[in-house]
Amino acid sequence: MNTPDAEPGFPSVYKMTWWARLIYFLIAAAFLFIGYKLIEQYCSAPWGKLEVCLLFAVGAPGIGKFCILNPILSRVVLDRDSVTLTGVFGRRSLPRAAVAGYKILKDDGHYIILISADPKMRNLSIPQIYRFDRRWDAWISTLELIPWKRKIHFFGSDYSGK
Repeated sequence: MNTPDAEPGFPSVYKMTWWARLIYFLIAAAFLFIGYKLIEQYCSAPWGKLEVCLLFAVGAPGIGKFCILNPILSRVVLDRDSVTLTGVFGRRSLPRAAVAGYKILKDDGHYIILISADPKMRNLSIPQIYRFDRRWDAWISTLELIPWKRKIHFFGSDYSGK
């Protein structure tokens, strides 16, 4: 039963947990520091190559900026009609009426995968790094937990859903 709740207060916005934000900010600080040091070492030397300087000037600080922006912009929004995952590079949404069930991927990373009933629509994979509340738990408990029927190859590993 995927009917919207009758209680007020929609939409519910879920942001990252404090530990996920901390990890992102530590990674950002490391990349910004490493990028600065590499630019200082390679781009100021007379033997420095332009390609290497551009790689360090764009690459490392770019990853650092992503790691700063992602915890700030990333969120899951549960409203009366849809579930939306917003991040740095865009937004993906799945209508609540189109969700047939969910799967949980546990091994290398914890993900809730909302399965679309319509084969033309893509499933929505949500990392479990967000602070979900009782409203989310009440909604997700109305959905069917779909077990893994076959092994999937995901980043070189086999997942059977156990």
